[in-house]
Formats: sequence, structure tokens, C-alpha cells
Amino acid sequence: MMIKSQILLIVMVAINFSCNIHRALRFNSYHSKYILKVPRGYEFKKSYDDNGNKEYYLVYRDSSVIYATDDRISGGSIHNEKVSKYSNDVYLKILMNDTIELSGVYKNLYWKEIKLNDVVFGYTKVPKEKKEMFDGILDDILKK
Repeated sequence: MMIKSQILLIVMVAINFSCNIHRALRFNSYHSKYILKVPRGYEFKKSYDDNGNKEYYLVYRDSSVIYATDDRISGGSIHNEKVSKYSNDVYLKILMNDTIELSGVYKNLYWKEIKLNDVVFGYTKVPKEKKEMFDGILDDILKK
């Protein structure tokens, strides 16, 4: 009986721990609502540009960042990363496409940006050992 109780306790702790590893980030943009399942342990920041576009940043202790913005014209504010790989023509690509995926390496750290119609999601400053996890976050975006 004691062993069953210990096993049950271990299972309950494991379930509780696994539920607390991730958090749902909700991002509303124009007529769409999106949910990202992101790891905990970030500092949340929100900003607006001169045109009223909002951008959410989740900044982690290692400086990696997940972001979401409703700036569907120029995308997220990782300008140096995008221009270093795609040149200034990148903004025309973002503007002309409803859906686009851009990615690269900048200063030995990974970045990626995905435009889904009226919203742009991405990450930047991600070390190689965390790239797969961050790709998974962007792959699992839910649209409501």
C-alpha cells in the first residue's frame, strides 16, 4: 500500500511539474487570436511603434527572445538580422506575401520570423542547443 501511495505521489508531482513548464501566450491581432505555448521563465515586455503596431517580447535569462507583432508591413524589430541575410529587399518580401518564413544566423545565434496573414511571430538570439525547441514553439501556433 505504501508503494502505491508513493507512486501516485510521484505521478501527481510529475503531472503538476509538466503543466507548469509551459504557459499560453495569447496575442490578438485585428480579427484573429493566436496562442503560443511558451516555456516559463521569461520577462514580458510590450511596446508600440509610431504607427500603433504592438509587439510582445518574451525575454529569457539567456537573452533569447520570442516575439509577436501585428506589424504586417515590416515584421518584427529584428532589422539587423533580416537585412544581413536578405538585404533591404526583405521588407518588400514581407509586404508582398500573406505568409512567409525567414530565418538565419546572426552573430552565431539563430533567428526566425514567420508571417501568418495579419501577424508576425519570431524568435531571435537563440543558441544552437535551443533552436529545435524554439522552432517547435513557432510550429505549434494555434489560431482561434
